[in-house]
Amino acid sequence: MNKPNIERDDFLVFAASLQNLSKEEIRQAKLLYIKNAIVEYKSYCHSYPLFLLLFGSVCIVGFFIYITIFPLLALLPLLFFYIIFSSTQTGLRASKQGIDKAIEIWKEDLGDDYFLLKAELERIK
Repeated sequence: MNKPNIERDDFLVFAASLQNLSKEEIRQAKLLYIKNAIVEYKSYCHSYPLFLLLFGSVCIVGFFIYITIFPLLALLPLLFFYIIFSSTQTGLRASKQGIDKAIEIWKEDLGDDYFLLKAELERIK
């Protein structure tokens, strides 16, 4: 499951590619870039609970299998679930912060769309 992210290098390459465009084309490109990042983030947020459900089910089955073999091994699937859960939560927060930073950096270029993009990003749970 790939997490959406606005990587610093990708962001710089995109920003550098805008040099030969007019102001309106730059604004439209930046707006589209942010909208695509928000859509990618939103789709990831919607598929995340299903992923946790499936992975959690596997961990519960592993727990019951290992508890019959060796009780301490039964903690491994639960530990794996916790690690996956916490790292995915961290990745989601980082993605949202990356999108938010891009919106803030381009605040002047986005104009009135700035407030719409901020509101759309905040509505995503």
